[in-house]
Amino acid sequence: MIKVFYFYYNKDKYYSSTPIVNNFRILFDHKNIFLENDIDLTPFIQFVPDLNPNEMMTQKSQDIINTYFDIAMTEIIKILPAISHKFTKIIFLGFHPIPFNIIQKYYTQIKNVKNCFTILWQDDLQAYFSTPSRITKLNFADFILTPSPIYLENKEPSLLNKTKFLFYHFDPHLIKNITVPFDHRKNQILLSGVTNEGYPIRNEILLLLKENHSLSEIATYLKKPRQKEFEYPPNSQPFGINYYKVLAKYKGAFFGYHQYPLNFNLAKIIEILSVGCIGFFEESPLLEKELGLIAFKHYVPCTSENKLITKVKYYQYFLSNDIGRNIALEGQKYIYENFSNEKAIPKFIDIFNSIG
Repeated sequence: MIKVFYFYYNKDKYYSSTPIVNNFRILFDHKNIFLENDIDLTPFIQFVPDLNPNEMMTQKSQDIINTYFDIAMTEIIKILPAISHKFTKIIFLGFHPIPFNIIQKYYTQIKNVKNCFTILWQDDLQAYFSTPSRITKLNFADFILTPSPIYLENKEPSLLNKTKFLFYHFDPHLIKNITVPFDHRKNQILLSGVTNEGYPIRNEILLLLKENHSLSEIATYLKKPRQKEFEYPPNSQPFGINYYKVLAKYKGAFFGYHQYPLNFNLAKIIEILSVGCIGFFEESPLLEKELGLIAFKHYVPCTSENKLITKVKYYQYFLSNDIGRNIALEGQKYIYENFSNEKAIPKFIDIFNSIG
């Protein structure tokens, strides 16, 4: 039997990207399936009396939540020596920096117990390379789970030997009632998310739209929501399920990469395809290498030889016939078959079993 204690930031309305929350919802909602596979999962909130152990997120204030990690870890450390003989290994998993901080803080006590391992799940790995002190945090992770291993391949390949690839997943039940039949959608392509110069293709599309280029006939832009004090005001740009509701009204959606070395696949790929949009994606070998997505089968390239395709007729062709419709259906089917929350369960099981 394997024991896994996992820590995550449980502030409701903190995350704009639903697939990020799904990473720990998979563990929270499917505990019994993991237990059937000899993996005993325990979220940190089980050790916090102020929290409902059956509710994953909370409305508590940020300051209060930051104390919960210490409360939980203090209790875990107390019982750790006594329970260690019951498990073949004990894993401490932290999703993102703040939850992992508590693992780093108690690292010595954790490693004093035989067969204890630490895991950091992190998408934006570049955050650890901004200062030398941040990089040392990675030394406290026995293993790194990430949807963005290309960043380490680009910048610090020595860390790849303790890195495992785990991409985002989505909850089909969350979006089952919001999808719109393809023929009833707006005959347009939605550009959403960050569009600064770090994302050249997205930025170019936005500039063309602002200049009233002919592309504006079939494309529109939705601003990225802004966080303020870890809350999203009622009138802010749509996030979470409300973002999916907007996305599902369009026949297509753009996706473009950040510049090197942040040129990794993002959750937006899953979001676009899962609601049945035609994914008009910037070309990248990572689409097939990491995700198995094939051009003109699961998505349509919006670039050719690294340059944005600006001919409106190119996009209209896919928006207006069964070829585009079928690509949207194939892309959606592929995501359902490979990146639903249920499909992540065996991936987590394999990872937990392989560690140590």
